[in-house]
Amino acid sequence: MVGANTGMTRALEQPGSGALSLKEFHQTMVTVRTSLFSEKEIGELKGYLLDENGAVPGRKAISDLFNLTRDLVNKMAYQIRQAQGERMKAQMALMEREEEFSRLKAEVESLREENRRLSATTGTDAGTGFTETGIDSLDLAKAVCFRSKEQGHILYRNQVQTIMYILYGKHLARCGARLTTEHPQMWEYGPVFPRVYSKLKDTSDDGYRAEYEALVTAHPDVAMDMEDTVTRCSWKSCRELLSVLTAAGSPWATARGRCPDRKTAPSEDTEIRNWFQNLRK
Repeated sequence: MVGANTGMTRALEQPGSGALSLKEFHQTMVTVRTSLFSEKEIGELKGYLLDENGAVPGRKAISDLFNLTRDLVNKMAYQIRQAQGERMKAQMALMEREEEFSRLKAEVESLREENRRLSATTGTDAGTGFTETGIDSLDLAKAVCFRSKEQGHILYRNQVQTIMYILYGKHLARCGARLTTEHPQMWEYGPVFPRVYSKLKDTSDDGYRAEYEALVTAHPDVAMDMEDTVTRCSWKSCRELLSVLTAAGSPWATARGRCPDRKTAPSEDTEIRNWFQNLRK
């Protein structure tokens, strides 16, 4: 478009009567065509500019062409911006649907895992001997968020996941019991409680006091351990914590080694217990 404007500007600046030579006129048409129009459209423009005898246009005709071209370009630019805006809206809507699908899928996997666990156990797992403490994972996550905020730290969601996994592993190692009804899964970047991942939206909510107080009342030993773990870990970055929890030989590394091509790998409580017991030594 810059080339077209330059050609027409030179045309307007021609001295004398204002008429262009035939060669200059066709050069201007070529510049306009290559910048903006198709062969058909440039033919229509020529028909508009040349008189019935094929005379070369004067300055006014070139000025008319310039104004017409400018209006067409502005209209095209507006239409392009509209199309780009609609496409961006569609892409954002698609991303939101994909994220919601991932969350729902994680929740379904969590419910399936919990259903298998409840079907196979009645308080104690016959294969491993682990008892069920029975704490809801989402309630524990909210209690962790509340206590950390009380200490002056608002956690990121991945930090909540990491602290919960540490609590889960320590409880297995110390008590031989599963801390939560939801079993942690080994995702690509670390241990995750899928239900907490899909349900916990705000880690700074002031309404989590009830979950914390309920935990203190029903499981004071767990509440004390959570207090200590939050104090030790809430100020550390998730990367720093995961550098230990995903190291070679960890339950995460072992589970991912068994399922390297899957986004979600099941973990074994026995492996988690043994690894955390070794950490305590």
